[in-house]
Amino acid sequence: MRALRRPIAVGMAAACTMSVSAHTIGGSGDRLSSSRILFFGDLDGTLLGGAPGLATFCEHWLTIERPSGSMLAYNTGRCYTQYCQGMNSGLPGMHLGGALRGVLPTPDVLITGDGTEVRWLVDRASADMSIDTEWRARIREHWWSSGLRAAVIARMAADDQGIIPDLNSPANTDLPGGEARHAITLADAAQARRLCADLQREFSRSGVTFYTLDGWGQPKPTLIVAIPSIAGKANAAHYVRAKLGFESSECVAAGDSSNDASMLEAGMPFIVVANASEDLLEQAAAKPSAQHHYRASGSHASGCVEGLLHFRSVRVR
Repeated sequence: MRALRRPIAVGMAAACTMSVSAHTIGGSGDRLSSSRILFFGDLDGTLLGGAPGLATFCEHWLTIERPSGSMLAYNTGRCYTQYCQGMNSGLPGMHLGGALRGVLPTPDVLITGDGTEVRWLVDRASADMSIDTEWRARIREHWWSSGLRAAVIARMAADDQGIIPDLNSPANTDLPGGEARHAITLADAAQARRLCADLQREFSRSGVTFYTLDGWGQPKPTLIVAIPSIAGKANAAHYVRAKLGFESSECVAAGDSSNDASMLEAGMPFIVVANASEDLLEQAAAKPSAQHHYRASGSHASGCVEGLLHFRSVRVR
């Protein structure tokens, strides 16, 4: 992957005049039709991962996007409790030391647990977020009340090697019953991928989505994650988009790993940051909607700014 040729300036004048070379995956790409956008940014490996790039993103968002009426949504696989801990005191694996509050812009919307929970900003000064009760009711009916969650957990239990303690702790969220998402860990990545494919076939008609994800610790295990199919990052993003009154053409998303893959076919311009996993790169290139995808030359948050400027054709109205 090629390196970013030059730093991206983010002042208003620079943003209006700078030329950014397109590096699309499957075509010429789209241009945003509106001055305001709704940006769905993954956290780990996308916005988080490089302090200089994050500072660039923050300046871009606060001086260009927010004054244009744009709205910010974090769309993360992190559970809600982990997100709060990262904001207040930092977390291992969040790629930046110390608390993130005051470093990351406060989002207007927070999507956690790979689309299983949605929260809305109540007060910007305190960063207070309120759970979306409609989305919660949908997940509860499909996942808990139907007995589907219990069936999935029972099927996965025998293969769980328990490498990451408290992975499914009820304390991971402030919702009764804990997270909707359920995960197990295996030491062997190839075995995990085979089991994930088997599980997807078994539950193909039940409304469950399974995927693998790199874990944390040394050596790193592989997670097999199960979520209700009505959730997922893309479904939650469309729910948020519709509630806020944005068209898909007014949205941009960014990601770096396999749990961002559903966003590739969400009908929104998508930024694949330079440090993206090979799995996501392969899926992005293979999708029929590849003309909507922009492969940034910059990594992490720098790539997000680069992609936003590309999709805007470097025009701010």
